[in-house]
Amino acid sequence: MTLDSRGKPHIAYFDPVRLDLKYAQWTGMNWSIERVAEAGSVGWWPSIALDSSDKPHISYHDDNVDVLMHSRWTGSNWSTETVDSARPTGAYSSIVLDSLDRPHISYHNWSWDTGALKYARWTGANWAFETIDASSYVIYGTEIVLDSFDRPHVV
Repeated sequence: MTLDSRGKPHIAYFDPVRLDLKYAQWTGMNWSIERVAEAGSVGWWPSIALDSSDKPHISYHDDNVDVLMHSRWTGSNWSTETVDSARPTGAYSSIVLDSLDRPHISYHNWSWDTGALKYARWTGANWAFETIDASSYVIYGTEIVLDSFDRPHVV
């Protein structure tokens, strides 16, 4: 969940009944809810951030193909792309936007016997990747913040 510039909440969540990614925003009178992705078992571990125009960006795991996804509201529709397709990847993502509204995502690249904490950022032309920690079985959550110089800090 995050708050927009007027203090209204925006929420991204996985619907376990319909197995899809949902986005909800408080209009001031009621909740507006819509599907972002609905291919079945899509939207695990979502994270949401708002750009400087209060448009949502959501990172999440697509369980159908085990990849990290990014969806953003363009003002008229959802634009969705695969961020990292090195399967299995994309669990427990956390997204933040920098001063140029470019997404930065921390997430977990995992398999049943190993795992790594990873970081992806949009350069303006493509996604750049780094492995933060591959030395042990990293699992169950991550969080990313940017400092005033747009440098990432990940736990």
